[in-house]
Amino acid sequence: MGARMTLVRLDNWPRLLSEAVEIARLTPFRWGIHDCALFAVDLVRAITGTDLGTAVRGRYQDAQGAAEVMIEVFGTARLDEVVTQLLGEPIAVTLAQRGDVVLLDVIEGPALGVCLGMVAVGAGPTGTVMVPMEKWVKAWRV
Repeated sequence: MGARMTLVRLDNWPRLLSEAVEIARLTPFRWGIHDCALFAVDLVRAITGTDLGTAVRGRYQDAQGAAEVMIEVFGTARLDEVVTQLLGEPIAVTLAQRGDVVLLDVIEGPALGVCLGMVAVGAGPTGTVMVPMEKWVKAWRV
């Protein structure tokens, strides 16, 4: 991929973000459909109209497949490196604002979420999960 995407938030992005989170609230985790990365890019799409996941969406069904597709498309399977390619250099997590993408350190390993303020929302086993800032590793401006 390489070039950072220039994203512009839509005028009504706060409402769109809230609606997208609510729609996903009870959506179970499913690789290639509703996993942490696709959930994050779905929220970015909701607030900007730009889908950062088109190159990978629907092309894998498990963790191994996700890694293979990320290597094919981005040259790496590391989530932070993929997001940096898409959104540019990370910012301090304390500077993250609503709608920004964050890298989370959760039990399952690194995962992506979206900042809602002092918590980030991510895709969990049976729906969305809220992750406190103490578990954020990196953040990127949207």
